[in-house]
Amino acid sequence: GRDMRYLILILLISFSSQVFTDSIFREVGFEEALKIAKSEKRPVMIDFYTTWCKPCKKLDKVTWQDDSVKAFLMAKIIPLKIDAEKEVELAQKYNINIYPTILFVDSEGNEIDRLLGYKDPESFIADSRALLAGKDAVMRAKEKLEGNETDPQLQMQYASALRDKGRYEEALK
Repeated sequence: GRDMRYLILILLISFSSQVFTDSIFREVGFEEALKIAKSEKRPVMIDFYTTWCKPCKKLDKVTWQDDSVKAFLMAKIIPLKIDAEKEVELAQKYNINIYPTILFVDSEGNEIDRLLGYKDPESFIADSRALLAGKDAVMRAKEKLEGNETDPQLQMQYASALRDKGRYEEALK
């Protein structure tokens, strides 16, 4: 009767939350993820990590456990997690040399943009939304700098974004 339904409900809730917290990342390879991206009309996000990288572990503990981040990824993105030291060819193809690098690619595998280093949940969502809306790292850094021109940290982020895009003259200013 009622007790049995209650027990089933509790089991269902604990099972579904277990699956949900276990991993937001798809258990598929890169090529398979591109196929899914094409059919679901979504970009692929790859968290390139290494086993020894401390900011990578913080990303796992904090950002990837955040409910708003999980909801964002489930709604908009095909998320993958790739050990750059195991998938060496893929890491080289995308010139990954900072960990973590959170790379966004379209369903053809073309790079949309990347986020470098640890991002807290709010920054991750804000930066991801902006880059998916077509604002690259330079535009995002410039927007943060507007109205805060004297902030040295924001100036550095803007200069770094310019440097990463090969815009050295502008970066020096």
